[in-house]
Parts: sequence; structure tokens; C-alpha cells
Amino acid sequence: MSKEQDELSQLLNRNRLSEAMSDHLLKLGIESLSDFVGLVDSQSYESELKTLIVDKSACKDDLVQLSRVRNAWKEAHMTVEKSRKRRIEGIVDDCDDPLDSGTQETLLKTFNTMYGVTLNMHMMPSDTLLGRVYREFCRGAPTVIPAKKIMSLYKASAGASRESVSLGSNIMVQVSSEPPAIKTVVGYYWSLRVLAHAYALAGTHKVPSIASPSKQVTFAPLDINVQYADYCLRQVTEIVPNASQQLVWLQSKDENPRACMVEFMRQGQSQGEALQNALAQTEVAWSMPAVM
Repeated sequence: MSKEQDELSQLLNRNRLSEAMSDHLLKLGIESLSDFVGLVDSQSYESELKTLIVDKSACKDDLVQLSRVRNAWKEAHMTVEKSRKRRIEGIVDDCDDPLDSGTQETLLKTFNTMYGVTLNMHMMPSDTLLGRVYREFCRGAPTVIPAKKIMSLYKASAGASRESVSLGSNIMVQVSSEPPAIKTVVGYYWSLRVLAHAYALAGTHKVPSIASPSKQVTFAPLDINVQYADYCLRQVTEIVPNASQQLVWLQSKDENPRACMVEFMRQGQSQGEALQNALAQTEVAWSMPAVM
């Protein structure tokens, strides 16, 4: 499956189109968000989606599916238009840009419906973190995000750290500096929890399981990612009794399985399955104490 097809599939899954409705759209020959958007006229999309698409499918008279098709089309239209505008203006897409309001609202709504959980500002990923994770999932190009760059909405809202630089002649400018290093094990743990929520928010869509191809799995399940953060905290407190060694030990152990996870994801595994497989592969390292 190409990246464009995967992005389309994620859109349909994220907006909870039924299997029958998704199959009908794909049988029309669409292979990308642009294809989907081009099926109807943007000025009369609401009526045309009903008469030209839904009414000719097995979901005719299904008002819920009609609503979801319209929501999916609006999201696709915003994405395509934003991409077109950036190309015209010669702007390179920044992976850390916040998502457009429509996409972010859809992710939050789907997450709340699926898990019945409302995240507060301390647990909600920052707009830039969510934008980065979402785009990495869409492109099939995940990366290992350093813990110090995993920021909650609260932390990001408090303002980026800045430092003053003298240019001489009494001219001072302020530049953004790197996020401060995490100083405690608990702080590291909360970063992993925020990352878990970012993954779960961006990965509510269903994909075929690698282990059982006939089975559909959630791309990035909340429970698997939260359990990973809990596992990290439990292991460091049980394996490394010396508090002064815990943070360095935890960082080294955490980055290894997350690097393995990225490798598995780039081979086509869902984030949840990739994380589980990476943890199983690195399990022995988690039982090794810190070197004195």
C-alpha cells in the first residue's frame, strides 16, 4: 500500500465509515485524499455526496454513514487545500506544525468516544507533538522522539525557554533554546505518558494485524502505550536501587526498545504491535542492573 493509499485508509477508519461504505468508495477507484475530494464539487459537496455516493451504496438511507462520509470529505478537503497552498507558496511542510483545527477536533472526538477519557492539560500532548506524531503515522516514517522534547499542552503553553544573545552595539536578540533536560525519573515517566497519549490520539484507526492478517487491530492502543510507560517506571525502581543512577539507566533502556519499535513500524507493523515486539526483543536488557 502506498503512503497516499494508507493516508486515505486512515481517514476512512478515523471517521468510522462502515466496511460497506469504505469498500464502496474504494471500488470507485479512489487511491488518495485528492481522488476522494475530486469525486464531488466543493460548492455542493453535501448534496452530491448523498446522491452520487451514499445513495448508490449499500448504506443508502443510513444517516449516520452519510454524516461520517461528509465529515471525512471535509477533513480531506482541508488537508488537500492546505497542501496545495503550501506548494504554491513554496513552503516545505514542517512535521512539527500544529494540525488544522478540523483534523485535531476529529482526533480528540474519536479518542474520547473510543476510550471515554478526557485528557487535562498536563496529560494532553502539545499541539506540535501531536502534529508530529500524526504526520509520522500518515507518512509511515516514525522517529524516536527524545524524552525532553515530549511536551504536554500545559508545558508548551507555559512558553518556550528563550535566551538572550548579544549582537554587539547594545543589540540583544532572544532566541529559542533547546528544551531543558529532564532531571528526575518521575519527570521522564510523565514524558512517556504524554507520548503514550499522543500515539493513542493519532492512532485510533484500525489496520490489519501483522501477527493475524485476518484480524483488525487499533494502530496505537492506549493501554499498550500507557503500560509501557508504567513498565519503565517499575523496572527502574526495582532494578536500580541507587537513585543517582536511575535516570541515566532509564533513558538508555527506553531509547533502545523505541528504536526497535520504529524499525518494526517502518516494516509495516502497527505501532502497538511494533512496541510489544520491540519490548520482547529487548526484555533481557531491562533486567540488567546499572554499571557501578
